[in-house]
Amino acid sequence: KVLGVLELSSAGKIMAEDIKLLDCFAVFAAVSLERTQLKELATRGKAEIDLDAWILPQEREISDKPPIKFILPKATLKQFWTVNFDAPAWDGIGHIRVIFSIFYKFKLLQEFKVTNEKFFRFLTEIRDTYKKVPYHNWRHAVDVTQFTTYELLISRFDQHLTKFELFGLLVSAVCHDANHDGFTNVYNVKAETPLGILFKNQSVMETHHCQVAINVISKEETNLLEVFTPEEYKKMWTLIISLILSTDMAR
Repeated sequence: KVLGVLELSSAGKIMAEDIKLLDCFAVFAAVSLERTQLKELATRGKAEIDLDAWILPQEREISDKPPIKFILPKATLKQFWTVNFDAPAWDGIGHIRVIFSIFYKFKLLQEFKVTNEKFFRFLTEIRDTYKKVPYHNWRHAVDVTQFTTYELLISRFDQHLTKFELFGLLVSAVCHDANHDGFTNVYNVKAETPLGILFKNQSVMETHHCQVAINVISKEETNLLEVFTPEEYKKMWTLIISLILSTDMAR
């Protein structure tokens, strides 16, 4: 990618040697700029850089209004509520925008006082647990979350579930394949992989997805359940774990 532009200016004739010297300087300048960028990435982390890029400081601590860069035209938003949603078309930061739009549609962040910053950190962290496997990847998680939303709306079942249940259902959809290795439960058990040994005689991958989700949501900076009472906290985890485990088609 283009990192910058150099201009050579001379009162006299510019020689071939001058151009070569400029090329050499350009290489050193580019290396220096890249090192600076990599150092920032290593020091602050990609999530911090993404946060700065997409959410303004004044938008971070609110939960009743989405970040301005995530607000989409109504015509575009309509696609999110249909069966014709195209997940690959939203690859990249678009997937985060899709999930933000879904949770804001049901007013879930406002209901449970999840700030834009906390939700963004949760999404980027859970996204990064997904592996680059052919199917059970982050794109698939977004696709499933969108299709769950479509089913809720087309059946009008969202009008019968509580906000608590909607929140648990959609968080489960986002997390349901976290850190999937691309192999089936049967393979993991028969091949005696570490996961197959650890979770033998139960839903191997689904139990692992629960474990990964627990690790992410239990962190202070990504804890979506912060405002819940101990009883609500237990009830929500029971719901999320139950929903993720139920994605084992063998059971």
